[in-house]
Amino acid sequence: MLYFFIGLSIVFFVLIIILFYKINTYNNKLTKLNNAISQKESKISFLNNEITRIKNSAQILEETEFESLKLNPFKFSEIPEKYNGKFEGKKALIGNYDSFSSKLTRTMLMNFGISADIVTTDIDVYDRIKNGCKYDIIFTNNIYQKGYGGPELLQKLRNLNNFNTPVVIHTITKNARKHFVDDLGFDDYLEKPIKYSELEKELEKYKGTNGKVAFVGDGINDSPVLARADVGISMGGVGSGSAIEASDIVVMTDSIDRIDCAIDISKKTSKIIKQNLIFSIGVKIVVLVLSVFGVANMWEAVFADVGATLITVLNSLRILK
Repeated sequence: MLYFFIGLSIVFFVLIIILFYKINTYNNKLTKLNNAISQKESKISFLNNEITRIKNSAQILEETEFESLKLNPFKFSEIPEKYNGKFEGKKALIGNYDSFSSKLTRTMLMNFGISADIVTTDIDVYDRIKNGCKYDIIFTNNIYQKGYGGPELLQKLRNLNNFNTPVVIHTITKNARKHFVDDLGFDDYLEKPIKYSELEKELEKYKGTNGKVAFVGDGINDSPVLARADVGISMGGVGSGSAIEASDIVVMTDSIDRIDCAIDISKKTSKIIKQNLIFSIGVKIVVLVLSVFGVANMWEAVFADVGATLITVLNSLRILK
């Protein structure tokens, strides 16, 4: 019996030693993990401080630039005295916290016949688009005093349903087209101070004429242009789903030659619709006038209703020829 208790005590003692060893091992691992987390937090804090410092430096640089422009506003752009309303009826949204820059940009746009709304934060830009305000083009600053910032604003706008408005960034950063357009995804880039001629070229890219724009495409990268065009045409067989969804016309045979046929059919359809409207309304007016003078009876009224309908249907069948 004595040996049993001695053996049991030895086993219990060994188990206690193993338990303490495991606890010590887990404590060491937990200490290493906490140290690693602390190092990561230090790196994150350092990066956040660097980002804040860079944003503040860029903001100071931009404010300094505009202070110099306020002293010499003609340095900003040479606005012709003659009105150039070649983009009459278009509407733009300007997002810029600097009122001087915004007003100069709006002055240039107004000279082209474009009405422009000004907001001071990127949050206001996002809210306007989200609430259904329609614009033909959006000009946004790269850095705002508060809010997301230009690139973050672009991503939030692109996540909205059916958003296809071109977004152009205007910034004092020199020679940065590749960074803002290719890397960040802006539709285009304007360097401050904005020149009148460069702004005109920019506007030309986005429905720069008073005519209608038709675009034919079949790929995913064509979807934004198909949506912006007055008439978007995609290929039904080889075209991507997004391109088909964004287009107004789908060519099921994937033959570009069928576009000529579609144009002919549309012209013929428009012509027949006008003929049917004129005939139907004209017959009813004639019968109405005759009935006022007691000349038309019930059969003329039946002809003006059912007869005119049958004639317009038969006339519409000419589209199938």
